[in-house]
Amino acid sequence: AAGARTAYIDIISDSPAPENTYTFDLRGYGGQPNINVVNYADDGDTAESAPFYEFGTIAIDSTTDAIVFNIENTGDTDLALTSITALGTNNGDFAVDTTGTSMTVAAGSSTYFTVAFTPGAAGARTAYIDIISDSPAPENTYTFDLRGYGGQPNINVVNYADDGDT
Repeated sequence: AAGARTAYIDIISDSPAPENTYTFDLRGYGGQPNINVVNYADDGDTAESAPFYEFGTIAIDSTTDAIVFNIENTGDTDLALTSITALGTNNGDFAVDTTGTSMTVAAGSSTYFTVAFTPGAAGARTAYIDIISDSPAPENTYTFDLRGYGGQPNINVVNYADDGDT
């Protein structure tokens, strides 16, 4: 279990009192993992903590660059990841790539996954990332929202008649 733990050991012998019972204390600390997910800005200096990431507007069926999200283990034991998936209304528009992801993250270390956005329709597109791990509740299911917009090209039809009117 996590946190401070204490116990004691009694050694009982046939020695004369008071040495017939010898007691000593035991103390220890049960560690635990702790998950934190961040997206580092392009300059590499600042961390934008999730709960959501905004992809902006992109043309329908076009794909953004993959965005890197780091999973940090700020705890003091290994973090075991079970799954990283995109779920929700438009989850098919958000491609999760875990090719380089280590599913075991040592204490004080990190791993990463990427997400790219390809809107399949015009307008607001939403989903969320769902990360399942052995981090203590409530972070054993870590989620954050993804948002993006499918843009449509603007078409302006002009009829240049003899007088130039539209």
